[in-house]
Amino acid sequence: MEQKENEVLATNTPTVISNSFCGIIMPISDSEGYESGHWGQVRSIISEAVRDADYEPRIVSDGNNSSIIHARIITNIYQDDIVVCDVSSLNSNVMLEFGLRLASKKPIVVIKDNITKYSFDASPIEYVPYPANLDYYGVNNFKEKLLQQSSMQ
Repeated sequence: MEQKENEVLATNTPTVISNSFCGIIMPISDSEGYESGHWGQVRSIISEAVRDADYEPRIVSDGNNSSIIHARIITNIYQDDIVVCDVSSLNSNVMLEFGLRLASKKPIVVIKDNITKYSFDASPIEYVPYPANLDYYGVNNFKEKLLQQSSMQ
């Protein structure tokens, strides 16, 4: 009888969720040159790769408190264990947040689609490319490279 109770306790032990966060900096609204909903698809792809690297993904503006969004963004940019930054479309908010993360001297993985020209100031920084059309094989290849980069940090 005692052994069965121990087996039940062992199977009912709660799973520990990683407290290591991977911030995601990326465009979140529809933008010119991209289909409606494109950034939601990109976010899902990034999040899947980040979870595979044992991080909890979150957009840097996300949080459980009701503080001012700008304070939450800056706090997450500086405190997240690692950040994935998508500079595709050269969105001005993304580029500002990208600069803040670079200034923190903490791990960052920069990604960019294959149709966006790289900003001259950021051109020396390596990035992981992905296909803007989000084709299946290209996305799978991208996720593998992103996983490698996230794991190496």
